[in-house]
Amino acid sequence: MANLAQWEVMQLSLSDDITLKFNQLVFIIFRQLLSYVGAPSYRKAVALHKPPHPHA
Repeated sequence: MANLAQWEVMQLSLSDDITLKFNQLVFIIFRQLLSYVGAPSYRKAVALHKPPHPHA
């Protein structure tokens, strides 16, 4: 069990840095995908679901 505890401590010390980099990478990839593929259809969906302007 001591080895497992040491391993978990090592993983914890690494996890913050790795998680931060991984989250940044996922965010960048997601943003690229959204800008290439999703942006036009996303804008269309927003326009379709936008409630009519009250002062129109």
